[in-house]
Amino acid sequence: MNRPALLALWNRHLRGRIPPSSRDARVGDVYADLVDYDGYIAGIVTHLLEGITPEHAPRPNPGLRSRLARMQRELDGQPLARVNEYLAYLEHLEELAAFAHTVMAK
Repeated sequence: MNRPALLALWNRHLRGRIPPSSRDARVGDVYADLVDYDGYIAGIVTHLLEGITPEHAPRPNPGLRSRLARMQRELDGQPLARVNEYLAYLEHLEELAAFAHTVMAK
C-alpha cells in the first residue's frame, strides 16, 4: 500500500474546505449529494489509512457530475459560481477516490 502518498493526499483534503451551500433551491439537492459523496470517500480513505480494507473500492458518482454539468449550462450569477466550485471539489474527490482505488488494487 502506498500509505504515505495516500496520507499526503488525505491531508491536502483535510486542509481544504467543502464549498459553502447555496441559497438557491435549484442547487441545494446537488450540494447535499456532494456532501454525501465526500463522506463516502472519506470513510473509504480513513479505513485504508487505518489498515482496514473496505469491502468495495470507491465508486464514482457520474450522476452527480452530469447534474452539475447540466446546471453549468442552465444557471448564471451566484448559483453558477457555486456550481463551478462544486465541480472543482468533485474533481478533487474523484482524484482521492481514484488513488484509493489504486491503493486497494495493490
